[in-house]
Amino acid sequence: MHTEEYFSQLKTLENENIHPEFHTYVTTWVRSRQPEIFTELKSLYKNYEGEIYAKHACDGADEVPF
Repeated sequence: MHTEEYFSQLKTLENENIHPEFHTYVTTWVRSRQPEIFTELKSLYKNYEGEIYAKHACDGADEVPF
């Protein structure tokens, strides 16, 4: 998922009003049951992490969502 797609999908996630702890639960679940997918996602995220934080900074976000 590229940065642009991430931000478009993030809007729909914010509308679901899910408690932030859910994201930790999902991460833990994926890491324990699908370690290959977790490793791949972690690697992909590292490729886009800087762009994501830069966009938040440009958009004036006081903090990262969730």
